Amino acid sequence: MSHARDFLDAIVTKIIHLQGKKLTYWTGNFSQFDKNKKEQDKINLHEIDKCEKELKKLQEFVDKNAASNPASASSKKKVMAKLEDNLTAIRELVV
Repeated sequence: MSHARDFLDAIVTKIIHLQGKKLTYWTGNFSQFDKNKKEQDKINLHEIDKCEKELKKLQEFVDKNAASNPASASSKKKVMAKLEDNLTAIRELVV
């Protein structure tokens, strides 16, 4: 593997990127891959922040309503579990 960007840009037309046990296929040269990957990471970081805020909001709801409304609190806990799974998957995509 070469780390000379000019060489890679001239030769590479497709990239298979392995990260977090996931393969991602990219088309274009290395510079395009690098730019697109950074943009995707930025989007993923924003999504992580959004999920964390939503989890905090749901946890506050559960804490307030667990005794007075256990069915609703239980429902929110299920939503939280799905969000946590999504959050774990997104974090694996960001270096």
